[in-house]
Amino acid sequence: TATATTYIAFEGAQSTINGTIFNNTSSAMVLSGYSGNATLTVSPTGTIKGGNVRILSNNPCSTLVGESLSLVNNGTIEGTEPTRPLSIEVSTTGMAGTLRGSVEVYSTVDLSGSTWSFATGNTYVDGTIQNGIINNTSGGMLTFPASCSSGGGGRLSNVTITGNLPGYSGQARWNNVTLNGTLTATATTYIAFEGAQSTINGTIFNNT
Repeated sequence: TATATTYIAFEGAQSTINGTIFNNTSSAMVLSGYSGNATLTVSPTGTIKGGNVRILSNNPCSTLVGESLSLVNNGTIEGTEPTRPLSIEVSTTGMAGTLRGSVEVYSTVDLSGSTWSFATGNTYVDGTIQNGIINNTSGGMLTFPASCSSGGGGRLSNVTITGNLPGYSGQARWNNVTLNGTLTATATTYIAFEGAQSTINGTIFNNT
């Protein structure tokens, strides 16, 4: 349990969280790589949670070059503070665990064929989620950068969406996406289809 500003830099090939890392303060917590390519795995019993948590490749306190951190989430990552979200800014392979609460994604999340379940709160995606199933279990919101943003918005690629998305907004590209459920737009929304095939088996509803 962190009670003040905290930096944890992971080095070596593999570190595993079987317990809980909890940022219980308004100050920042930074989890990053250090000295080479490191992998952080959150096991099925592991949890990273709190507000104002950043998961980064580079340790901001280090002068080293070439630091890298990748993330595997088989447990729980939870943003507990709506005004101070938890942000994932590293490449993620495998997301068989749960993402919930106030979370922001600024990287590529490769589901690697797994199911990514997200529950309550708002998940903001300014990156890419690809190659798996997105399962909204409890009415969580999925939002993207503001419409016509200079970066082109977020991207979904080769994914199947199950469950309903009651709070969808922003700009996103869909590449080979299958929607099984109801997507409800609650603010200005742009969906740009790319690739050979996207399929709507459910409903897209503009409720704004």
